[in-house]
Amino acid sequence: MFIFVVLIVAGSIALVEANCPVKLLQKRIENDAETFAKELSQSEFASLAPSLEFTTIKSSNNQGKKPLVFMHGMGDSCFNGGMSNIAVESGKYLDVYSKCIPTGINRIKDTLNGFIMDMDTSVDVMANAIKVDSNFSNGFNCVGLSQGNNLCRGYIQKYNGIDAIRLQSLI
Repeated sequence: MFIFVVLIVAGSIALVEANCPVKLLQKRIENDAETFAKELSQSEFASLAPSLEFTTIKSSNNQGKKPLVFMHGMGDSCFNGGMSNIAVESGKYLDVYSKCIPTGINRIKDTLNGFIMDMDTSVDVMANAIKVDSNFSNGFNCVGLSQGNNLCRGYIQKYNGIDAIRLQSLI
């Protein structure tokens, strides 16, 4: 059963569903975001990157190589060990600058944003982070894991001039 509440805002009447699942979700996040983020990252909906071991063979010549941008999937975070490891080790292996770009300011916000931030806003956050990082000013390769693929593709569609040189999709 749904309960509706009448709101009068700026002279307009609006019906708001009091027991709306989105409102209940927002209330749960406000009450204990850390627990909710942990539950999401452990759910069947999460796509967490594993930690990997790379054989470090650095190229003595990184001329012409482009830096890497990593975008993570739902339930993961740039602040988690797996995503951090993949970005750092890939950069070392290729001898290029490499960065995972979060959509939140910490692990909890980054994890939650993977589920609740709309794609347009997520792409805008990504674009702003790329714009302010001078390491990406001459182009980069974008690596998307799971939902991160959609962010890379959205960036290319909405913002790309010549900066995203290559899109690598990992499922």
